[in-house]
Amino acid sequence: MSLSLGEKLRQAREERGISISEVAEQTRISPQYIKSIENDDYKPLPGGIFNKGFVRSYARYVGFDESQALEEYAQLMAVNAIETEPDQTFHHAEVWTDDRSARSMIPTVIFAAFILALLTGGIILLVRYLSQPAGTTVPMANTAVSNNVSAANASPENAANTNPAATQSNFVVEVKANNESVWVGYTLDGSKSVKTLAPGESLRLDVQNSLRLGYARVRATNLEITLNGKRLNVLNGGPKGNFDLVIDKNNVAQIMQTGEIGTPLAAAPAPTPVSTPAAATPRPSPKPTPAVTPRPAFPPANTNINRRPPQ
Repeated sequence: MSLSLGEKLRQAREERGISISEVAEQTRISPQYIKSIENDDYKPLPGGIFNKGFVRSYARYVGFDESQALEEYAQLMAVNAIETEPDQTFHHAEVWTDDRSARSMIPTVIFAAFILALLTGGIILLVRYLSQPAGTTVPMANTAVSNNVSAANASPENAANTNPAATQSNFVVEVKANNESVWVGYTLDGSKSVKTLAPGESLRLDVQNSLRLGYARVRATNLEITLNGKRLNVLNGGPKGNFDLVIDKNNVAQIMQTGEIGTPLAAAPAPTPVSTPAAATPRPSPKPTPAVTPRPAFPPANTNINRRPPQ
């Protein structure tokens, strides 16, 4: 006697040493449905294409030919006069639980957390972008006068006499790393940013008002700074361990003229000369005191010095 479809599927499962709970976990089919399929009892199943999907998934997992399983299923349905197409009745999906089902949800939870992190990061970047101050707008007052001045300056004669400082309101600063990565922090027109430049990478900054640039002093030889295409020489002055460079409308013309930026290194103070004590002036030797000759004693006041001796 030939085996039925359910017996063949059960035999294929048992030959591979697979339990019903394992098939249920991997194919997401209820264990009750799997037992019904192995018993050739399809009345508990939803019916129609759902039954075909269950039979196909079960046969694929246990290594049975899917097309043969579907063909035998169709023959069984024809013999039993069971409708093979889905009816219009709405069937609620059966929810079943298993002790090992929680482990199968871990990849889904991780994937959902990853998608949520991406969405959160995108929202943060969008809010940060929208919160940046808008660019400085140029006032439109005195438009006619400005147009006339521009037209007059367009001639070659007036172009030669243009003041360079007046044309430096907008300027371009380019920072390039040579052979090693360089961390650069900068404040562009009031907006703070940081960037790590890879070897050979350049950073172009279109400045409207001011730029403050900072980086480590040990990376100074590996970083090139250009202003409107002119390479600048960075002086050695500045805070200990770092460079803190400022380019704005007040000093851009001087920087372009000198080709230097930064604070010159302060000259070391001159050593204080050691005072030499003045030579001691010899004191004059004391003069000898003349000896005082003692005077003879005077006689008493009542003594008559002219007294003659008695005769």
